[in-house]
Amino acid sequence: MVKNTTRDTASFYNAVLHSLADEQIMNIINCTRDTAKSMNDIITETQISRTTVHRKINSMMKNGLLVVEKFMIASDGKKSKLFRSKLSGIKIKYEDNNMFVIIEENPKVSPIASIRNHIENVTALDKSADDPDYLLVK
Repeated sequence: MVKNTTRDTASFYNAVLHSLADEQIMNIINCTRDTAKSMNDIITETQISRTTVHRKINSMMKNGLLVVEKFMIASDGKKSKLFRSKLSGIKIKYEDNNMFVIIEENPKVSPIASIRNHIENVTALDKSADDPDYLLVK
């Protein structure tokens, strides 16, 4: 459970933690981390059914784990979205009854919804701009 954060921040961190337990979401994150991909590309690469990919992508976008990087128009006029993961790494550390969630932003995507601006009463372990965000989660 995430405490000491705003509602939006808590939702985001809960979504990140839940994504670790979902193999299909992790496959989509891995598939879209380095290159923006269309839904068809994700389906082909991950071998996940179209319905499941559609549902997972909608959930990931709602929770801030995935973004539409751009739109692509095919020669036949069909428009498709290209998705990219907002995460490049997730680390969790448990120490002295505290869980530290370390989220590494994908440098190819704009910062994770300016999450630093929404954090209230969260202990920052490292304030260096070059390092990932370290957040104390109780």
